[in-house]
Amino acid sequence: MLRRTSPRSADHYDAITDAWRYIFGENFHYGFFASPEVALPAATRALIDELAALSQITGKTRVLDIGCGIGEPALYLHEKFGCSVLGISTSEKGLKLALARSHKRGRSDRVRFQLADGTRTALPAESFDLCWALESSHLMDKAGLFSECHRLLPSGGSLLLCDVMLKRPIRLSDHFSNLFDLGWEYLSGYLGLKRAYGPGRTESFDDYRNKLSAAGFGEIRLVDVSRETLPTTQKWRENIRINRSEILRNFTERELRDFERASYLMEHLFEKEMLGYGLLSAVKL
Repeated sequence: MLRRTSPRSADHYDAITDAWRYIFGENFHYGFFASPEVALPAATRALIDELAALSQITGKTRVLDIGCGIGEPALYLHEKFGCSVLGISTSEKGLKLALARSHKRGRSDRVRFQLADGTRTALPAESFDLCWALESSHLMDKAGLFSECHRLLPSGGSLLLCDVMLKRPIRLSDHFSNLFDLGWEYLSGYLGLKRAYGPGRTESFDDYRNKLSAAGFGEIRLVDVSRETLPTTQKWRENIRINRSEILRNFTERELRDFERASYLMEHLFEKEMLGYGLLSAVKL
């Protein structure tokens, strides 16, 4: 029987998947923008490219995609590098879409998906060359995730992840003197953040590094792409304006307001350098 790290996380993603496709597109993650004019679909693919560039991926690489969304990053990796990919998720809705996507593109023999918890996969030890966690690590216990990745990789195997990371502590009290300048959009964003993005925990690069080291990883490297990912939230809001009627077939008005307000808050926290975005690589020692 599958034991999930966070049933609430799985329930959240089952509930929001249909609406998020109108907001995010087919990749449920931030984009990497060489310039603000880049379209969101190109930017989200560029983020995959930037993360993949931190390792050597070939047609022989066995990739475990932890938190695979609706399957597009796994398929993109296979189609670009020829690698085999197993995508895992606790969201049954996302997996159903991923499986259909892989079958439609004729990739089912090399790009597979299954229900599994990234911290307790029950997969054979040393059965992958690369563990890949694209914007999913904040949803999991980091120590459990890194321990499981260490078990699944051979010596010299790689872990790649990217996520929103903490740059300095976030306290609402930091803004009290500027309460009215911040405005209701930001303040209500604090209240709706978890409702919008689901349960999770944002940690600093030092937290990541310490937990990776404790799990037996070395050669830990961080690339800060906060500036390049900043335009993402504005692109999401543009998609909301364009697709509002379709989104409201799956979201309530309150859910959509929560998402919009949370996006303004995230933008503010990036601009104030409280939050940032990091690409991280590590090697099993």
